[in-house]
Amino acid sequence: DFLSLEMIVGVNPQAQMHSETKAKVTDFIIQNNPHVIAIGASSLPCATLYSQIRQLVLDLTGEQQITYRANVVFVDEAVARLYASSARSAKEFPEYNPAVKTAISVARRLQDPLTEILGLTWDKDELLALQLHALQSEVPEDERLRKLHRAAMDVVATVGCDINSAVARLETMPMSAHCT
Repeated sequence: DFLSLEMIVGVNPQAQMHSETKAKVTDFIIQNNPHVIAIGASSLPCATLYSQIRQLVLDLTGEQQITYRANVVFVDEAVARLYASSARSAKEFPEYNPAVKTAISVARRLQDPLTEILGLTWDKDELLALQLHALQSEVPEDERLRKLHRAAMDVVATVGCDINSAVARLETMPMSAHCT
């Protein structure tokens, strides 16, 4: 499950969450009792949101409104933003807007980071759009693409993959291209 909120978060980690927003987040946490709450880390205000959510979880646990204290974690949002605007996301979730697709990718990245990152290898433009270094544009695209694919194959070879599982679902199929 996910919760989408329209809110403005400042850079002060001590700031309090708006009461209406706090009520929505509290209701969501009580209803779903999540084990993990992932926050897409894309800017400095995410640290404020992290502090606010973490404090809310601690308060709810202390008041015994929830039985399990959820871990609040940051997840890098770079891959998720690329996924949200990709042809793959349009095929998988044509009914959702980019914000929801970003949330889906953040959750997948938390569960299986390698598979979510390898999802970019289906489209060379998506893979090349991933910012890994400030000077990466100095390397010719074809060479950079070749090196990125080679690095992906090396990582999958090191970690290993179950080919049957990799081809079973659309979101894990990119893994199968790198299974050796």
